[in-house]
Amino acid sequence: MRAHEHPLIPDNETQSAYYTRQYNARAGIPDHPQIFTRWQQESALVRRTQAGLLDLPTGPAAKERLDFYPAHRSGTPLLVFIHGGWWRSLDKSDFTFIVPGYRRAGFNVALTNYTLAPEASIEEITLQQLRALAWLYRNAERLEFDRERIVVAGHSAGGHLAAMMLAALWPMFGADLPHSGQGRRADVRPVRPGAGLPRRFREH
Repeated sequence: MRAHEHPLIPDNETQSAYYTRQYNARAGIPDHPQIFTRWQQESALVRRTQAGLLDLPTGPAAKERLDFYPAHRSGTPLLVFIHGGWWRSLDKSDFTFIVPGYRRAGFNVALTNYTLAPEASIEEITLQQLRALAWLYRNAERLEFDRERIVVAGHSAGGHLAAMMLAALWPMFGADLPHSGQGRRADVRPVRPGAGLPRRFREH
């Protein structure tokens, strides 16, 4: 057995280098700068053409902000989308392009931000998302969405943070917050490309 005793790691690669490569998805997508540019351009267009409440503060850190795009009628579900970027890059504003498709499907949409690593640890980033979700739950009446129907999704590192929201023991963070298993369904599902979304949206 090799020194690092891992059957998947090539002989000429250290364990550290192997895991760095596995977590660096961008290295395997040569045109990722062009993809990011397209996201930013289309997100900017959405911000110019669709009404939303931007940079609502949800906690004490400067980056603890969210953008809220209301559905076309009150009492509808909320999608909370947590951006990716390896926990250390990108911004909620890079993902505004997702908003139109979900609004057409009847969702309110909240895009959350967080302090990036290494300025913040993964633990602190997770706590910032907990505060954002708690803020949304407590402000459901004001924002006119159904707080019993909150869906959390994320891209890349945001997917990890979404899973952490599912695992949270919410009453430990506030007595008014719900128990995850009491009368509520909790599912973890991969987002399949194109599932129920218009073709233009699926191209992202």
